[in-house]
Amino acid sequence: MAGGRRSKTFSVTTDLSAFVDLMKDVVDASQDAVVPAAAAGAQLIYQATLQATPHGKKGHWFTGTNYKKTGARYWFNAGNLRASIYQVLSKDNSGPGFATFHISWNYSKAPYAYMVHNGTSKAAAVPFVTMGRERSADAAQTAMGDTYLEELTRRGLLS
Repeated sequence: MAGGRRSKTFSVTTDLSAFVDLMKDVVDASQDAVVPAAAAGAQLIYQATLQATPHGKKGHWFTGTNYKKTGARYWFNAGNLRASIYQVLSKDNSGPGFATFHISWNYSKAPYAYMVHNGTSKAAAVPFVTMGRERSADAAQTAMGDTYLEELTRRGLLS
């Protein structure tokens, strides 16, 4: 360590490789935990959205935008709007350390959903997706945090 009895210099060697390895494990686990955490929050928002979605007891006709020209009408069974609600991981908007889930309606299954959600000149809006998000925001945030910590604990990085 020292250069001799009268030397005024010394050296210190530090090996941080174990710490660096641990930090790499934490980063890897954190990136891997993002999707399950986001999925936990998205599931609660999805369920709240389903509950907020209007549901009639009987089916209805939808005339669409070209009705005056074509006279085409489309029949939709009761519960069709609710059945069109989906959640999916967005691969285009997700990556290492971040994940995005889309919760919305399938337009081809319920082309009238936009009019229900946003209203028309003759019908008031029932913003069921917005209501679902607002009603479940706190619970979704908690679920995401809990799931994230559970994933890190499962990997042995937290105790």
